[in-house]
This record gives sequence, structure tokens and C-alpha cells, in this order.
Amino acid sequence: MNNLQRDRKGSNMFHTIYLDERISITPTELNLVRTPEDIKEMIHTKLNEKHAGKCNANGYVRPGSIELLGRSMGVAENGRFTGNLMYDCKIKCEILYPTAGTILSGLVLKVNKMGAYIVFEEAIRVLLPRD
Repeated sequence: MNNLQRDRKGSNMFHTIYLDERISITPTELNLVRTPEDIKEMIHTKLNEKHAGKCNANGYVRPGSIELLGRSMGVAENGRFTGNLMYDCKIKCEILYPTAGTILSGLVLKVNKMGAYIVFEEAIRVLLPRD
């Protein structure tokens, strides 16, 4: 399989990266915790809200690709008196960061006199001019 065929499939469009992230849990949210697994789910939910389906410095984060690899023990914030617990997390996610010359295969949404409007994975929108 040559590079052109792989680009058309989009298999090399997403890259796996590892990030360090700090998440805080408020005392109100801690009231909902019944088991240690609840904290893990709460952290994962907050990470999804913060990153999934959004662009950051690394690129567009694919929704549903965030995986929590590890977390620290919760530590109270020093000097702020909020009662929040801070967790340092290691996460793995897939990002979309296309480079020059990348061939995209997307869905054509509209065609008019100006050209075609194409979308790829709800992340990249392309206006392809007619001329």
C-alpha cells in the first residue's frame, strides 16, 4: 500500500499523543463520590469536556479517544482555601494535525457557483473554489 492510498483512507491522519493534565475536583463534586471508581469516572468526564472535539496546541482531539493512563493522589490546593483536590493525570488521545500536501477524503456538504464546501470528521472544513 503506497502513501497515497493510506492518505485516502485517513489512517495516518490521527496521531497518538500523551499529555500531562491537572484536574481539580470541587467539594460539591466530592459529595457525589461513593467509590474510588467514581473519582476515576469524574476525572475522565472532566477530561472529555475539556479536550474532546476541540482544538488545542497539539491539534484537534478526536472525540472518544481520551484514555486516562494514570493519576496522582488528590492534593489540596495550597494557599487558595477553596477545598478543591488537584489531580495530576497522564492521558493518551488521538489528535488530527494535517501537514502540507495531505490528501483528505471528506463529505461534500454544498456545491454552488463559488465552489464546494467539504467537511472531514467534523474537524476540518474546506472551501474548494471552482476556479
